[in-house]
Amino acid sequence: MLAVLAAALAVAPLPASGQADADADEAVPDRMDASNQAGWWHPLDAQHGATYLAYNGWGGPGQGGAADTHQVHVARRDGAGAWVRGCLPDGAGGCVVYRDDVGHNQPTLALDGDGHIHVFASMHGNGWRYFRSARPGDPTTMVDRSAEMPDQGGRYTYPTAARTPNGDVYLAIRSGRVGNLYRWHDAADRWTRVATFAADDRFVVYPDDVVSDAAGNVHIAWEWAYGGANGLRHLGSYLRYEPATGRFANAAGRRVAVPATTASDVVYQPVEAGERATDRGSDANPPGLQSAKLALDPATGHPLVAYRFRPSAGGRFEVRLAEWRGAGWRRQTVYAGRYTTYAAVDVTRSGGATRVYYAKSGVPSRHQATVASRGPDGRWTERVLARGVPVERLSVIDAPGGDRLYLASPTTHRLLVGLHR
Repeated sequence: MLAVLAAALAVAPLPASGQADADADEAVPDRMDASNQAGWWHPLDAQHGATYLAYNGWGGPGQGGAADTHQVHVARRDGAGAWVRGCLPDGAGGCVVYRDDVGHNQPTLALDGDGHIHVFASMHGNGWRYFRSARPGDPTTMVDRSAEMPDQGGRYTYPTAARTPNGDVYLAIRSGRVGNLYRWHDAADRWTRVATFAADDRFVVYPDDVVSDAAGNVHIAWEWAYGGANGLRHLGSYLRYEPATGRFANAAGRRVAVPATTASDVVYQPVEAGERATDRGSDANPPGLQSAKLALDPATGHPLVAYRFRPSAGGRFEVRLAEWRGAGWRRQTVYAGRYTTYAAVDVTRSGGATRVYYAKSGVPSRHQATVASRGPDGRWTERVLARGVPVERLSVIDAPGGDRLYLASPTTHRLLVGLHR
């Protein structure tokens, strides 16, 4: 039955337009579900010249579900522009159908060193929903491997993952109220829990991102919400895990006992004037943080974090960048214009260039996806991406040839992929 399903989802090759132009983009040849919206996810990876992505595909009437449901599709686009798609199977020869839950039930994808595709999907206080391909690089062979995960019986939300140079995969995720880090041992083909990296009795952890450096160290970014789950967060935080020593450290390299708390020396965005770490989202819309992504300077290994911050009650979310400069965090505003932004931001640093990606809300021209590049003089220059397409969510990775783009347009049910360099 799985072979029949794979044949049904395979698609014909398309022109390799995404590889030719500086900002070329093409639509994934599939109807994206409007629920494909998140800020914490990692739905995009690249390996051996191919791009891999996971997304919520249409799962409504005629596809085994209702209007408020979706399937999770996995796709590969090779260097010649050919697409192959599969889905997360339901065990009965079809595609599993999940309930829509914007901001929670979206997928994260990562490839290990052998090329197997790992996908975590549709978890909002759920048990593990984890799938891995039976064959390297083949999205038509996804298999439910949830029972292989450690810590069975837990309740998990916000999975984000990254591959290290030795082929291992690390997963940062919220377990109940705390942040856990897990490792896929590529040589042994198994998952283990590394540690609970963040926990505080008064706060809930919101994982944002996990990335690896060239030495195999794992870098984690997260936020804190006071009292329980909440859309407004504070105290943007960062840790580095060193697999070779088993130690955790802050940006200065000083060892940090885990789980880190809100009092640990790990904060890149402290509480500002008029803000309290105990503030929660309300009609007053107090100051606070929401959504963040992490990159590393390849020359120094220092972290950079792009994030949305509302500096005043009732104000708009602006886009900021925090950079570790060796003696402390330097914070600057990237965008604070007339429009607010969606819970979508990303950052890359390569070739001496820093680029921050975000999506503006309410732009009349529908030119919403934006990249801001910092020049030698420190100034930021904006450029529109996917002109005319109302992009509301995005993800970006730094890969050979330029930044790979994943641009989601829920109102048009389109998912665009492209290259920016």
